[in-house]
Amino acid sequence: MRYRFIIGFLFFYFWVGAQPQSADSLQQVLRKENNPVERLRLLNALSDAYKPAAPESMRTYALQAQKLAVQLDDHVQEGYALISLGNADVLQSNYKRALRYFQQAKSIFETENQTLPSVKIGMAKALGSLGIIFSEQSNYTKALEFYLKAVTIYEQLNEPERCARLYNNIGVLYQSQQAYGKALTYFTKTEKLLKDPNDPVLGVTYTNIGNALVGQKQYTSATSYYQKAQIILEKNQDARGLGELFNNLGLLYQKKGQKTAAIQAWQSAEQTFTAFGESFGLGDTYFYLAQFWQTEKQTDKARFYAQKTLALARQNDVLEQQMLVEKLLSELAEKEGDLTAAFRHYKLYTTLKDSIQNAASIRKGVEAELNFEFDKRNLLQKEALLKKDLLLQETAKRNRLQLVYSILIAVLLFGLGFLWYNRLQIKKTLTLQKELAEYEQKALHLQMNPHFVFNCLGSISSFIVNNGKESAVKYLAKFSKLMRLTLEFSKESLI
Repeated sequence: MRYRFIIGFLFFYFWVGAQPQSADSLQQVLRKENNPVERLRLLNALSDAYKPAAPESMRTYALQAQKLAVQLDDHVQEGYALISLGNADVLQSNYKRALRYFQQAKSIFETENQTLPSVKIGMAKALGSLGIIFSEQSNYTKALEFYLKAVTIYEQLNEPERCARLYNNIGVLYQSQQAYGKALTYFTKTEKLLKDPNDPVLGVTYTNIGNALVGQKQYTSATSYYQKAQIILEKNQDARGLGELFNNLGLLYQKKGQKTAAIQAWQSAEQTFTAFGESFGLGDTYFYLAQFWQTEKQTDKARFYAQKTLALARQNDVLEQQMLVEKLLSELAEKEGDLTAAFRHYKLYTTLKDSIQNAASIRKGVEAELNFEFDKRNLLQKEALLKKDLLLQETAKRNRLQLVYSILIAVLLFGLGFLWYNRLQIKKTLTLQKELAEYEQKALHLQMNPHFVFNCLGSISSFIVNNGKESAVKYLAKFSKLMRLTLEFSKESLI
């Protein structure tokens, strides 16, 4: 019973911790806002602001947000709206429908850009909400799986306050399974992350640390943490938390044999719960007192508090508490020798026990159905993601091949272009070299011919002067032939 209360108590803080504005102020802003994008954001914020006190109001604004998100094709805000719808169902114990909403939200965020902070936060919220559902269904393995995934995202986003609340919930899960060492590890993480010494969550954390230390029989350390929790809870005027703290203190003092202190602690719890109007916690207080006086063999006082517990248990329809009280009353009647009353209470005890077992069987059936539905959806989702991954891999492979082929074609074209350009350059070079040789030859001829002609004519004129007519005629004929050959071959590049 005690663990169930603490779990619900922590979920309350887990939800409430994210409220930035009051519902009234958000409604005022919403009435003046005409921009549909901004209205969508305000509708989601307004739905979130009604947690956990008004689930119907949560649902109303979340449905409006979901409808507008679909019209605007805003998947992220649609995911937030689905989470709010699921939370409203959790508060009304409609876990099956809540599971569908959270699963839809998770599917939406998985298809969005995972680098965006808004998508990461939405995914973490969806995972944390799924953890809450499975915690409420006592499926601690799945709850722990989703809590750890959610807290990993918050750690990446450097969100210490959100991490702290999830660490607290994880610690409670371990504590409910009596794994006190692991529970203390996460409670200590929560304590380190909460910088504000007056944070109400810190008071709850200290209470949980004290409970875990009691489980390890470290009573002195547990007392120290209970005292620190009391200071913070009193500063925040947290009557619910104080009442639960006093109940735990009473149990601690009872274990230590400090009977007077235990009674005083439970009396403080009674006063706190009565002033606050919390009948569930008050029922626990009366039951602890009934058990205490039973062990002290003061039957009248034990019966007095047992009757009070029974009245509240029937009022709150808490079958487990009714069953335990009927068993206690049967034992008290048996000790007094009233066998008729003992039998009557024992019969009621067995009837309630059977009802609880039947309810547990139904609950297990619902849990099995929820688990099957979730696993089925999860499997289908994994198959869809696998197909999507295969398609992406195939597309990436095809793109890589296209890129390789494009590069090869580009290299080939570049090579062909380079060869063509190089050949063109070689051809130009050879042409220039040929032209240069021709110009050099022509220049040489232009330099040589006047000098050669001058010498030849000088020699012939010398023969004429010296009456060497035959020699002159001979050399003149040779000179004439040479001039003709020179004129004929001067156009050729090679002679």
